Amino acid sequence: MALRGNVATEPVLKVTQQGTTVCSFRLAVTARRYSSSDSKVVDAETSWYTVTCWRSLAENVVGSLAKGQGVVVHGRLRVRDFVHDGQPRTSADVTAEALGHDLTWGTTSFTPNRRSRADEVRDDTDRSEADELATAVSVGELDGEDLGGEGGGLLAGPGYDGGLDPARPLVDVGSEPF
Repeated sequence: MALRGNVATEPVLKVTQQGTTVCSFRLAVTARRYSSSDSKVVDAETSWYTVTCWRSLAENVVGSLAKGQGVVVHGRLRVRDFVHDGQPRTSADVTAEALGHDLTWGTTSFTPNRRSRADEVRDDTDRSEADELATAVSVGELDGEDLGGEGGGLLAGPGYDGGLDPARPLVDVGSEPF
């Protein structure tokens, strides 16, 4: 699914005990509609989502986004019910697969990362860990927890070389555009 909204909280980057980077932030999505009685566009109710990003996407989000900026998020939605302090609640969580600025409101520039093929293979094989940790991140269970990282560095981890390989295409040939 794709969502268009505003970053409502500063993105926070953490590192799991296994060395995987994860970032989360809140996204506010407000539908707009034309009111013929008022002869203007008005805001409808705001929906709130917790967006979780993993690995290089998490690192890039923290380096690129700030509270209040317009973004487009493409990812997997999971809606779940839970009880907090005796009150029933519903949470809408999105695990982002792609994310970028909403260019309706401004311009941006793109700087590609340098990344090895080994990092991409590891990303593909670590999907199960990401799915298991998504719930903990979305409900804040990782807040205040020591998530490791060598020497306090958030980008520490085996095989990390700083990003994408500029010689490799950024889009898989078999994938469909969103």
